[in-house]
Amino acid sequence: MTAAGTEQPDYMAGCCHVYASALHRALGFPFLVLLDKSERYPGGVHSVHHVYAVDRSGFAYDYLGRHSADEVTAQWLNPETPLSRHGVVRIASERGLGKYVEKSKDGWDRPLSWYSAADVQQAMDAARERLGALLPPLCDDLESCGHAFIR
Repeated sequence: MTAAGTEQPDYMAGCCHVYASALHRALGFPFLVLLDKSERYPGGVHSVHHVYAVDRSGFAYDYLGRHSADEVTAQWLNPETPLSRHGVVRIASERGLGKYVEKSKDGWDRPLSWYSAADVQQAMDAARERLGALLPPLCDDLESCGHAFIR
C-alpha cells in the first residue's frame, strides 16, 4: 500500500479491495468477491482473486469501470475451469470483508492487505477521476458520507 500523495496503488492487482471499500463507504455498495478455493490461508480463508463493489442495479465496479455483476460471476465460474476451484461471495459490509483482510501492515495470514483511512481516501479520489460519469455524486470527504464505516 502506498501512502496518500505518492504513486498510486495498483487497484487491479493487490489493492482492488481498497478501491471497492472506497465505493462501499461513499455509496453503500456491497462487495462481490471472487475466490480461488485452490489456496487457503491460516484459519481456512480462501485466496481472493478480485473484489468489486456492486450497485443496486447489478453493476460491478472496479478500477476498469462498470461491468455486469452476472457476467463477472459467470466468467469466473466458467464451466471450463474446475468448479471446485472458484467461488463467489457477496458481502454487505467492511466488517464482513474483514475476514479476508490483514489485521496489520506486516501480516501474512490473510489474502488482502491491511489498509488505512488515508488509503481509502486515495482510492476514492481515483474512483472520482475514473468513474465519475458512471456513478451518482461521490462524497468529497469520506468522513462526511452518509454511510457508516464499519470495521
